[in-house]
Parts: sequence; C-alpha cells; structure tokens
Amino acid sequence: MRQSSVLVAIFLMALTPMQAQAVSFGVDGQPAAFEDNGQICFRVEKYIYSHSIISFLQSTRDIDEREVLLQDVLIGDGKNYWEIAYEEPTSGMRLRRSTAICYGNAPAGFTTTDAAEPLAAGRYAVLMNATAGQDGLRFYDHFCLSEERHLIRCEEKEEPPRSLWERFLDWVF
Repeated sequence: MRQSSVLVAIFLMALTPMQAQAVSFGVDGQPAAFEDNGQICFRVEKYIYSHSIISFLQSTRDIDEREVLLQDVLIGDGKNYWEIAYEEPTSGMRLRRSTAICYGNAPAGFTTTDAAEPLAAGRYAVLMNATAGQDGLRFYDHFCLSEERHLIRCEEKEEPPRSLWERFLDWVF
C-alpha cells in the first residue's frame, strides 16, 4: 500500500469511531485470532467497559451484552496493510462472539481500497474500531504465522509491529 493510502487509513481509523463520541483511553479488548478453513480470522469476545489505572480493577463485559458495532479493521505487518471500513449510510456491523472477520474478505456493508496481499510468515498487528452507543472502542492485538501460514505463538524476541503513530511519524519525517 502506498504511503498516502496508509496516511488516509490512519486518519480514517482515528476519526471514524470517535467523531462526537466519548473516547476510551488505551485498548478496550483483544481480538482473538483463529483459523477457519485455511483463513486467518478474528472475533471479539469481551471488552473493557470500566477502565481503571489499576488493571485488575477493570471491568469486562461479554460482547453479546451490548450493541457493539464494528466500524473498521486494519491488519498489517509494518510493510503491507489491509483495511476495511463500513460504507455510509450503514452504522457498522454488530459484533457478537460468533462474528468472524477473515483476512481478505470484506463483510457485507464494508469496503476496501486495496486487495489483501497474501500473508507470509511473520508477526502482524490487528486493530478493530467499533462503537457502543456513544463510546468508541478499540480492539488491538498481534498474531504470528509460521512458514506454512498457520497461527503460532509469537516469540518474545521478535520485534512487535510499530504503532500506527510511530509509522505515521516516520512517514512525515
């Protein structure tokens, strides 16, 4: 993906779920990565609905308990990215424990500007933005693939993907 497209994606992700809405600090949950018929997919099972500076005091809620609407998804490895975003006038897709977003397949009501590049062995980041009422939610995690393109446990010595902000600053400067 070209740098200008990455810049647009960063701004869209930053603005879409938070326009005129309460903004959470940090990450509200982690998407679970899993394999389904040879595809790498993601789902959200729980999210933090009450943040605390002391992490064990944070309260979580099952994703099915509240109407959480997926706004966009970004998956990348620091070089290549694939993004989907909901189309206007839809309000997003309802996330449930059973909702799966698979790499390379935009669900109904979502668009993508670039075709998904084939995944290779390595470490990837996934960022899912959603809303719950007036609250913007962010689900972030990383996953690793073996040479055979199967999910594996990420090695601690591997360099994690840099944050979107760090990549943006590198692009600007």
